[in-house]
Amino acid sequence: MQETYVRAWAAFDQLRDADAAFPWLCQILRSVIGERRRTHARRQQLVFITELEAAHEEIVASDAPSPLDDLLARREAGMLRQALRSLPEDFAEAVELHDIQGLKYSEIAQVMSVPIGR
Repeated sequence: MQETYVRAWAAFDQLRDADAAFPWLCQILRSVIGERRRTHARRQQLVFITELEAAHEEIVASDAPSPLDDLLARREAGMLRQALRSLPEDFAEAVELHDIQGLKYSEIAQVMSVPIGR
């Protein structure tokens, strides 16, 4: 409202008919509201773009795997699980302990209670 009155005061000389003051003020108010709405929308877009840029920089600068790398790793893990299911259970367990868990052959032999090389 204050902005409306400030603008009306500044443009008071443009008011032609004193009886039309209320519609004239309403027209100024509508202009103020429209401008505020557009300004707010632009600011929201600017914040959104800034947030996207910041997120992108964070991802690029990060040592974490990209979403594509993560997807490929999950797909590969699924294929590995499927391949392990096709092996006899003892062999699959040994492969899982070595390739997935990172155990050494001597540790695997100890976990599975078998001699090395069997």
